[in-house]
Amino acid sequence: MNTKETWKYTLFAVCAAAVLLGSPLLAGTVSLSAAASQKQTVELAVADMSALLMAVKKTDASIQEVQARVKREGLRFQTEQEAELFLQAIAKDLDIRAWTKEMKEGMRIYRAASENEAGVEREIYVSLYTSGSKSEIVAGSALTLRGKENQVPVLKAMMESYLQIFANSSELPQIISCVRGKYNGKLENDLQKKKASQLLAALKGTMVESLEEETVLSYSAYSPLFHTVVETNQRTMNLQVAAHYDTYMQGTMITVGIPIITVEY
Repeated sequence: MNTKETWKYTLFAVCAAAVLLGSPLLAGTVSLSAAASQKQTVELAVADMSALLMAVKKTDASIQEVQARVKREGLRFQTEQEAELFLQAIAKDLDIRAWTKEMKEGMRIYRAASENEAGVEREIYVSLYTSGSKSEIVAGSALTLRGKENQVPVLKAMMESYLQIFANSSELPQIISCVRGKYNGKLENDLQKKKASQLLAALKGTMVESLEEETVLSYSAYSPLFHTVVETNQRTMNLQVAAHYDTYMQGTMITVGIPIITVEY
């Protein structure tokens, strides 16, 4: 699906041209309004995650995983030293011992994975490239956190800690929430469709697109309950539901994401 992401936060006035000038670690003054907006964005994402959890459980699925993906784009640094300090701050926050590095089409890519003492899995992706026109370094990052149903408060605290690195940025993070549930055994397609319909109804979702195949069902919808939207084929959506049978898990998996699903299904 060719999806153009456009993010809409109804509670904030977001400047689309906002960029991070200089290093977030070196600036002397932190904008209280920016920090408060970032914190409120996390709180909205956690509320969305909680709504997903309740809806999945109402379909009698057992919760297997809760995931949050925090994206930042368009960060700008004037020197290599500032970019290096940025990487060091991420490594410190996520307890990264070493980065895996690669070059791809002129872009430096850094990846790392770790697990904290609570068992929450963390994966981080950072890209850096030099802008030819301004000779500045442009960065983007994506942090993925995976935990259990009872670890939502832990995920919240981890997102807030991570976003302190970007405290001087007036641009809000993009947070994608996903929940994965499981039904024992292999449900027939008709029953999978029924479970997906129950889930959409619980979340007040109106169908936008659907894909129904023998091995996977996928539905895109719009719900007024949530605070982000994406556009697909010139239509607005902010909720995705998918179901399939997993031979390894020996069960039928149902996955729901806001505004999209970012895990394999």
